Amino acid sequence: MSALLKVTNLSLEFCTRSGAVRALDSVGFEAREGEILGLVGESGCGKTATAHAILGLLGASARVTSGSAEFLGRDLLRLKPAELDSIRGRDAAIVFQSASAALNPVRSVGAQIADVVARHTPAPASVVREKALDAMRAMRIADPERRSRAFPHELSGGMRQRVGIAIALACTPRLLIADEPTTGLDVTTQAAVMDLIHAMTRERGLGVVLITHDLALASRTCDRIVVMHAGQIVETAPREGFFTGPRHPYSVGLLRSAPANAASLDDLKPIEGVAPDLSRADLPHCRFSERCARRAAVCDAGPLPREAIGPDHIVSCWRPM
Repeated sequence: MSALLKVTNLSLEFCTRSGAVRALDSVGFEAREGEILGLVGESGCGKTATAHAILGLLGASARVTSGSAEFLGRDLLRLKPAELDSIRGRDAAIVFQSASAALNPVRSVGAQIADVVARHTPAPASVVREKALDAMRAMRIADPERRSRAFPHELSGGMRQRVGIAIALACTPRLLIADEPTTGLDVTTQAAVMDLIHAMTRERGLGVVLITHDLALASRTCDRIVVMHAGQIVETAPREGFFTGPRHPYSVGLLRSAPANAASLDDLKPIEGVAPDLSRADLPHCRFSERCARRAAVCDAGPLPREAIGPDHIVSCWRPM
């Protein structure tokens, strides 16, 4: 599969009253056509910041200090706002973590889908409306004509999430970034939403970046896994290789702490320590080193290596397991 999105050495900082927060450090990965790439890690590790940086959705306090995000032959980080506007929604789209917060509460959901269609594919109102209904049908929303007139608060959480995906996919983009798309949904609705994303991936050759801290979901859904800790990518691996043979100490700890891998609460093994303060001036080259039982003098020697230890399996560690 060819690379659809290639992120290289992406570094990002936020300017705060107390100084700069180095949120991302040389982040790099590829998203490919017809593939679901899982971006996993603890809450606050930089997954959403990465997605927002790629699509130009960061606030005024954020500054990309280095890197590139090549998409369809263009570096998204170098485009002007108007150029990005023409890409977002048409070629690349995002499903936000909370559909309830992302949807406009005073506009019908059908109108919100139609807004995206009209923005990128100018056509008569009747054609735009039909395309919006088609997007709802593709998401298996029953009785789309009636539901299109509903406001977000009149729909269930799962239905709102389907509308959010319909908005993202209405113009048949090549790339979809799904940021915790099943947060707050019951298990049955989670499965239905992920089945829809999986089906769109296979049917349309869609490239998907799935942001999640749910390792069980990633193991069922993703083709490859990218592990992030404190703004750094520490391991990239095919799904089976990651879940059966993780090599970075953080990846091993992450799997050991997952409820799905424990027979009882007593079997859960939390990762000791806490993530470093990213506003520190003395951040170590390896941001996991202060929590790592395998730390040695070499770990402080310089920037992390990126070691290929198998097909599509890369570890950023001086002493992989």
